[in-house]
Amino acid sequence: MTTDTADADRPSDDAQPPNSGESLFPAAAGEWVVTLTPSMRPAELIRMLRTLPEAVEFVEAFGDVDLFLIFCLALSQRAAPPG
Repeated sequence: MTTDTADADRPSDDAQPPNSGESLFPAAAGEWVVTLTPSMRPAELIRMLRTLPEAVEFVEAFGDVDLFLIFCLALSQRAAPPG
């Protein structure tokens, strides 16, 4: 199997578009959750990760069958708390 970055964007004949309402969603101000399921194709994950702001950092992962990846804005990008 060869790897080609152009292939990641090329949908296969039976590829389904990612359901961003379920697989990528904002969790709170400055936080996003990406859900990986066993049936997910790598190209779907790549498309979802490309929609995240560049200033996010990976924070944690949890799950067993479905894996939840938590991202938040980088510390330098977060608003200072009031006061």
